[in-house]
Amino acid sequence: MLVKKLKEYDDDYIAWFINHSESTAKNHYTIKHQSHPEDYEANAPNLGDFFSDIGGQELIFVVNGAELISACSLRILEQVKKAKITILYIKPERSLLSAIEKKNENLCFKVFQNYARSGVFERMYLVNNENLESILGPLSIKNYEESIIGTIAHAFYSIQFLSQKETLMGELAPPDPACKLATFGVIDLAAGTEKMFYDLKMPREFHYLYGLPESSINDNSTFLAIREQLYQKSETKVFEQKEDAGELLSLIEGMDLIPKIKTNYVIVELEQQEPAAFFIAFTSAIQ
Repeated sequence: MLVKKLKEYDDDYIAWFINHSESTAKNHYTIKHQSHPEDYEANAPNLGDFFSDIGGQELIFVVNGAELISACSLRILEQVKKAKITILYIKPERSLLSAIEKKNENLCFKVFQNYARSGVFERMYLVNNENLESILGPLSIKNYEESIIGTIAHAFYSIQFLSQKETLMGELAPPDPACKLATFGVIDLAAGTEKMFYDLKMPREFHYLYGLPESSINDNSTFLAIREQLYQKSETKVFEQKEDAGELLSLIEGMDLIPKIKTNYVIVELEQQEPAAFFIAFTSAIQ
């Protein structure tokens, strides 16, 4: 559903669907239901021909940690040759999972992170459904999935869109190569607050993307609010809490060796009437 939503925002996305749904579409592959994660891994299909047109393109691979089918994800990705792979991992509400689903989710979450940190993937973006619930407020059974997916897709697409537009101010420098894990979120410019889609531990770098209408660009108060937000973040140290650093913090406390968070930003002009602001947070730390 998330892939379909992304394609609604940008028809240039070339989508491949690998799931349980029945379809005869050329870009769809149906995997049979299995009763256990190990069965999905053991019976992972040969998709060499299915992925033959990808080549060296950038590939966004969406993984829903709640689904047992995620157990065969790595076997599938091994068959993708040359592509630059980015993982978008959706961490589910764990209280809704069975014991087998929890065990599978734990394993997938850890293994994907290790693969990303080792350089197999370009990056791994983490999103937690619990964070989205907190941001969106009370959700009904009927609109839960649609609201969650819609929010993720809108933010992810908007970040790609803003990062590719001509900038009025600022530049996004590539993050440290070690920072393979990331999340993203939305900014409330009026309140000066950031709402992160995953509670990332020890973020080391932030990219801020501000899309402003002409009225905001000509308003000095908007610029002052952005400048203050960037200043406050750049003065924040990577280890904000002791539990983030563990024994390392005890060794360097009082020595002023704790690094500060690096920030980059871009401001672009939008034709719409309301501002749109987002951010990406990067880390090298296993979550």
